[in-house]
Amino acid sequence: MGSLFEIAKSGIQAYRQALAVTGQNIANVNTEGYSKRDVALEEIGGVQGGVTDVSDQSGLGVRVDEIRRSFNEYITERLRSAHSSFEQIKQFSSEIDILENDLLPEGSDLSTFIGKFFSSLQEIAAAPEDSAPRTVAMEAGKDLANAFNDNSARLNQTQNGAFTQTKLVLDKVNLLSTELENVNAKLKSAGATTKANDLLDTRDLLLEQLSKEIEFTTTYGDRGDVTIRLGNSGQGPILVSPNNSFNLRAKVTENSDFRYAFETTVNNISIFIVDGVKEKSTTQITGGKLAGLVNFYAYVQEVRSSIDDIAFRIAKDFNEAQKNGKDLSGTIGNDMFKLGLPEIESNLVAGSNMQVSLDQKVSVVNLNKDVEFSFDGSNWERY
Repeated sequence: MGSLFEIAKSGIQAYRQALAVTGQNIANVNTEGYSKRDVALEEIGGVQGGVTDVSDQSGLGVRVDEIRRSFNEYITERLRSAHSSFEQIKQFSSEIDILENDLLPEGSDLSTFIGKFFSSLQEIAAAPEDSAPRTVAMEAGKDLANAFNDNSARLNQTQNGAFTQTKLVLDKVNLLSTELENVNAKLKSAGATTKANDLLDTRDLLLEQLSKEIEFTTTYGDRGDVTIRLGNSGQGPILVSPNNSFNLRAKVTENSDFRYAFETTVNNISIFIVDGVKEKSTTQITGGKLAGLVNFYAYVQEVRSSIDDIAFRIAKDFNEAQKNGKDLSGTIGNDMFKLGLPEIESNLVAGSNMQVSLDQKVSVVNLNKDVEFSFDGSNWERY
């Protein structure tokens, strides 16, 4: 039978430890990532009796069974999902605001230049024999072409900026993934029979930070080690496993688009999971800043395509109208706007060392990157 003194001693020791846990909670009230702890107590049972002895039913006191973290897997998962959705919308919205301010400055947007150009044509129609309105119309046409080129350059710069931001986000994702791999290793090698609460706090803090960059789902092992899958389906590719982590890499993929009379290039950001020297593309980018940037990049590409379409239609229709009329000297009109890439005429003399150079002209299409040609002896082909 336990003495009254020993029972009281066990109670004092148990509640002293409980008070220490309360003090720890108070001390860490402003510590980032700290989860409140509580103490689970359990009875110290009595000694079992023998064949002739009656067991001690009074018990031997109380002891601390476990120090538990305030953690709910479902609530935490929903909170991280909300973080991912919010950061995706916030990132996309902020980029759209910047794009709108850049493309729609008051009094100097595309609609203003288009309006001025067609207004100058009305002046020509009112006085076709006068050369002054024609000069004004030529200048308005140059301003319009320059406006289209300027918008193209701005959109290209915007896409480059979005891609740069994407790489910065991936650098952070890869860093957090590596840190989570290290936490997993420590959790699995911890010698305590119970979970290490400080490591679990670190794990959850890293997961919260990661949820702002990408969306993912988690599963937990017996020791608290985490497995992370990309996307919100729970079946996405693994980013962090109990024993390993994988890096993400971004790449701009180009696809030819023949929806217009001149060929355009449609760019999109593709995300790859890198495993050593191997990499595999993934479409499980469904939330976080990364999804906001990838979606914004694709949106800018749609804007570029729409502006290209407007430029092509204006230039094509106006050029056709030009060639159906005559100038003041009675000569049939020529194209006012240049469309597409210039044609290459080759010297087919055997042994020719001809060199080809391309000069940018006033045009609705920018030669803003290298253009490669091949010659098979009779025909030129552009890659």
